[in-house]
Amino acid sequence: RCDTHRLRQATVLPDPSCTMAAASLRRHTAIIVMMLLLAVSATGPYRRRKLKAREQTSWEQLPTSGDTQSMCLKLEDYSTVDTFPTRSPLLVADHLISLVRGRSFGEIGTRNGDIMGCVSRYASSVTAVEMDKTHCKVLSERGFQVVCRDFMSLRPHEFPIVDVLYWWPQMSWDQNQMWMEHTIRAYEALNRTVTVVVGFDSHWAADMVSLPRMMRRFGGHAVKRILFDEGGTWENMFKLMHRDFRPGHWGVFHLAHFKVGAAGTFRMAELLSRPRADFSGCGSFRNPFSPAGEPPCPLAFH
Repeated sequence: RCDTHRLRQATVLPDPSCTMAAASLRRHTAIIVMMLLLAVSATGPYRRRKLKAREQTSWEQLPTSGDTQSMCLKLEDYSTVDTFPTRSPLLVADHLISLVRGRSFGEIGTRNGDIMGCVSRYASSVTAVEMDKTHCKVLSERGFQVVCRDFMSLRPHEFPIVDVLYWWPQMSWDQNQMWMEHTIRAYEALNRTVTVVVGFDSHWAADMVSLPRMMRRFGGHAVKRILFDEGGTWENMFKLMHRDFRPGHWGVFHLAHFKVGAAGTFRMAELLSRPRADFSGCGSFRNPFSPAGEPPCPLAFH
């Protein structure tokens, strides 16, 4: 065994075998040091490239297949204020126009009037029922007839005289049934038949559970499925998932149709005699974009 301490003493002649071992050790040490220097010199650019890749937040967004653009966007002097899911998809207006052309139209919860602003170009008259005073002011400035009240506070003679009524409520599990029963009572009292169209978003668990229950409870006669894409890229996907539980400004929207009032599918007395629909839960349907640990339906039921 080579005594490294003895090798360091100038007065002692080293063993030849020990000299060779020391030289080999120095060579290996030099190789290791060179490899470390090369690794360090390469780390900087590598890390910069890696960070640059992580920081890239823009990808090419290819166009969606099929016709997903609303005819509203082709109208002169028309523009939108809100985007989905703050309002209904704009393609909803295209379908409503096919129902109300030359007829009267009403919308519950109109916000800034993007849907109504398009439908009004084809309807004989439009009426908005909106409880937010700020939105009421905007709607009045746009020239729409506005009932600035909570919809459930309206008495029959205060209801809009329309042929088609549309809504997409924020709390479908609670509002859909209450609004429909309220609407049926009012138009029966007015001896008027109205087509009610209700929106349902396939990205919202409560909506998709409410849809079949509403169809069965109130004798819905048709459902229109709308494929829509209002733009945006994957860049804002995660922000929307966190804030609105939607993957983006695109998806599938359903429009359920009901005939209510004087010649409606059911009279209110008949509805009251039937067992009340159970809207107290979402069953096994869960919104895939809900936060972990959240119950299937995002808010408490009553």
